[in-house]
Amino acid sequence: MSNSKATKNITNVGGATGAQNIANLWHDHFYKIYNSVTDSHYMSAFYSKIDSLNLSIDSFPITVSAVDTAIGKQKLGKACGPDGICMEAFIYGGHRLRVLLCLLFYACIMYGYLPSCFLHSAISPLVKCNTGDLTDVNNYRAIAIANSISKILESVLCEFVETCDTVDDYQFGFRKNHSTALCTHAFKQTVDYYTQRGSHVFACFIDFNKAFDNVNYWLLFCKMLDKSTTTVCYLTTRLLAYWYSHQRMFVRWQHTTSETFGIKNGVRQGGILSPFLFRFYIPYVIYLAV
Repeated sequence: MSNSKATKNITNVGGATGAQNIANLWHDHFYKIYNSVTDSHYMSAFYSKIDSLNLSIDSFPITVSAVDTAIGKQKLGKACGPDGICMEAFIYGGHRLRVLLCLLFYACIMYGYLPSCFLHSAISPLVKCNTGDLTDVNNYRAIAIANSISKILESVLCEFVETCDTVDDYQFGFRKNHSTALCTHAFKQTVDYYTQRGSHVFACFIDFNKAFDNVNYWLLFCKMLDKSTTTVCYLTTRLLAYWYSHQRMFVRWQHTTSETFGIKNGVRQGGILSPFLFRFYIPYVIYLAV
């Protein structure tokens, strides 16, 4: 169900009434969330590391075949991004379009720059629980709808980003072909093993509040640089840092929109790279907490 259909009968959220007033309320709400983490020094540390590197590359890191594969992974009938261009335009665009996209993506990686069409996304607040309080802002989750071309670039970058670090063997969440159900099963088996032999089991659980939203992406990109082993990984991380630090968002609510705003923390809900970025980031959060 599209967001416009799911929320079309909601006339009051957080005390605000009227579509435009509710959109403005969401603007203030998400602005606070995505500008809530104060970066102490990681941004300057990131650029210091970048400046110390000699980032040049001889071979062409992106191929037309990679772009074709990325487009093949996209789905039909999805909501358009802020530019109004549907994914079908790229899926049925033909070989020449794929060649042009390949050249564009290569230039973006080489120069660490992205045009504005990659930087804009629309936030759609979706109801978490339809039987809950529909006026409560905490009963909504934010889905960031990016432009179709940026989704294709994210799919292409997945290959380079995931080579920056080996996956933790004990990480069950946010991994392809893995599930937290596997983790739960292993945990229960371990507890049963010790309790059946007369031992006590003590466990500690951490519940991260708004985990994706509170990511300090400068810390994330610093650690990605530390783990990078190839020039392509360095260049990709630099591009992601530019992407995140220059992105602009606005809220879309019942065919009305709010003003745009920048973000200083968080990875995008619904982003193709977001599960990997969060999976990469979380060990450092636990380390800092300890």
